[in-house]
Amino acid sequence: MNSKLTYAGCKPGWKPITLRAPVLGGFIIVSIMIIILLEILSHISSGNGNRNGGGLAFAADVNSLPTIVSFKYSHISHNIF
Repeated sequence: MNSKLTYAGCKPGWKPITLRAPVLGGFIIVSIMIIILLEILSHISSGNGNRNGGGLAFAADVNSLPTIVSFKYSHISHNIF
């Protein structure tokens, strides 16, 4: 038995798959892509020509929203999170 074992029988330098460079790099790339997408959507949404008055979740008039939309926003989304 020539190989040296450390804690829990693992070889020195061993890493779980989720902590290896390709997996961490993939998470970083996906995170950056999501940030870019959100910034693009925010830029498009806040344009002056939008009918919703700008912003991602703002309507020009709350009373003009359908009742089901108001219900979903105020009750269902809070129950999920």
